Amino acid sequence: FWTAAERIAYALGPALVSVTLGAGGFETAKARDALTPAALEACRLAMTAGPVCLFAAAALLAIASPAYRALSRP
Repeated sequence: FWTAAERIAYALGPALVSVTLGAGGFETAKARDALTPAALEACRLAMTAGPVCLFAAAALLAIASPAYRALSRP
């Protein structure tokens, strides 16, 4: 199960980043100065907000797990 979850995450991460960059209009052939503000904002979101949201979701799932609750009991 662990290996399958890792492989799914390794596949979904780049897919989510490419969707975010595509929605912002990012084009790899252009120089940074030629990119639109929407494309630059998509880059910022892909590198900051995306990982933070995924980390928060993972932390909430870890805290809600029965294993964590069993460790936190005195």
